[in-house]
Amino acid sequence: MKVPSIKELTDSMVEVGLITADQLNKALEKKKESGGELGKILISEGFITEDVFVAFLGKKSDISYVSLADYGEIDKKVISKVPESIARRKNLIPITLKDNILTVAISDPMDIFAIDDIKAITGMKIEIVLAVKDDIKNAIEKNYESDEDFFGEDEGTGGEEEGW
Repeated sequence: MKVPSIKELTDSMVEVGLITADQLNKALEKKKESGGELGKILISEGFITEDVFVAFLGKKSDISYVSLADYGEIDKKVISKVPESIARRKNLIPITLKDNILTVAISDPMDIFAIDDIKAITGMKIEIVLAVKDDIKNAIEKNYESDEDFFGEDEGTGGEEEGW
């Protein structure tokens, strides 16, 4: 897996016409003014959609992209491999299990700690695929039946990092 720098990624986006050089320059200026991540700025300014951004990142990183909105049912045996508390905290969800390889959808391929945590918890080889953050959150809501963590203790939903 070779995750490109944000400069390589955005330069490629301009090169193939996903965003214009002017849009990139406006986003870079906004980043200078207010900070934040360039990818999030491009998305929030409406220059590119999150699903196109994530799919393009996947293509440039040699990581498959999956649309969880169109994915369908995830086997409960697969879901049970990752505690709900970890799935919520790390914004990831297991989607398939075959030959002791657990495929996990994640929105941030740079989160090595999340991948290492899942390896340690499951003892399995982990393969990652990219998915849109909100699609992962929706899949977690759909596929985990409660707010119980790995040990069966109720955690509630107060630990979410972002809110409206």
